[in-house]
Amino acid sequence: MKIGIVGFGNLGKAVLSLAQKNSNMEVVGVFSRRKIEDCNVPCYSIDDAKKFKGKIDVMFMCGGSERDLKVQTPKLANYFNVIDSFDTHALTLEHIDDVSKACSKSSTSAVICCGWDPGLFSVMRTMYSSVFENIECFWGKGISLGHTNAIKKVDGVVDAKQYTVPNKKAVALAKNGNPVTIEKHFRLCYVVANKDKTEIANQIRNIPNYFKGQTTIIKFISQKELDKKHNTSMHQGNIFASTKDSNNTFTSHFEVKMTSNPSFTAKILLAYANAVMKMQEQKIFTALTPVSIPPIWLLNQPEEEVIKHLL
Repeated sequence: MKIGIVGFGNLGKAVLSLAQKNSNMEVVGVFSRRKIEDCNVPCYSIDDAKKFKGKIDVMFMCGGSERDLKVQTPKLANYFNVIDSFDTHALTLEHIDDVSKACSKSSTSAVICCGWDPGLFSVMRTMYSSVFENIECFWGKGISLGHTNAIKKVDGVVDAKQYTVPNKKAVALAKNGNPVTIEKHFRLCYVVANKDKTEIANQIRNIPNYFKGQTTIIKFISQKELDKKHNTSMHQGNIFASTKDSNNTFTSHFEVKMTSNPSFTAKILLAYANAVMKMQEQKIFTALTPVSIPPIWLLNQPEEEVIKHLL
C-alpha cells in the first residue's frame, strides 16, 4: 500500500513511524504547509499533493479538525482515497456529506472520524447500545490532541497542553449503573502566551465545539515549565454500560490506557487503511465512519483465517 501523509505534527509523525515498520506499506511522501526538515522521507508542499494522483493508494490526513480536516479531507478526496481522525462531533454529519460528495464525483473512498474516539470507542458504544440501556463514556485524565490543537490556533498562544479530566462523582454514578446527570468532565489548559492573557483566556473559553459551555480552567505558564512538567501525550478512556430488568442486572466496562495518544490513534488509522482499500475493491465511493465498517475489513488476512482464529 503506497501512502501519503498530510500534516507533520504529533499524529503525522506517529503515522510515519508506524508505517515505516509495516512491511505492507510504502511511504511516498509527507505533505505540509510548512517546510519540514526533521523527516526521513521526501517532503512536499501540500499544494503539490494533487500531482501525486495515481501514485498514492491512501492519503492519511493528520491535521487538526478545527481548521484543517474540514477543508483538506474533502479537497484531497477529489484525488485520493483518504482517511482522517476528524473529531468535532457536532459537525460530523456535515463532514461526512462534504467528503462523500468528493468521493462520489471522483470514484474515491474515505474513512473519516477514525481514531480511538471518535473511532474505536464509537464502535463499542454502538454495540453496547444494542444490549444496554445506560451507556456513559469518559475521557481522561489525559492529553486531548484536538483540544490542544484548538488552543494553539489562538493568536498569541506559543504552546499549550490540554488535559481532559473526568468528574469523579460522575464516574461513580456510571460505575453503579446510574444515569449521569451532572457535568462529566472539565478542561484543564496549560498555556504559554506572548500576548494579553485575559483576551487569550476569553478566546479559548469561547471556542465552539471544544470549550464553550464547558468548565475550563486555564493556567498560564512558561515554556520551560510546560516542557518540564507537561511533556506527556498519555490519555485514557472508559465506557460503562448497564441495564436492569425485574430480576437481573447486567454491566460491562471497556477501558483503554495509552502512554501516547498520537501513537495509538496512528495504529487505528493504519488498521482502517485496510478498510479503505476494501471499499475501493468493492467500488464503494463514499465516506464511511468506523461504525459502518465490518471489523473483518481491518485485518489484512483472508476471511477464512479470521473466522478460524477469532470467531
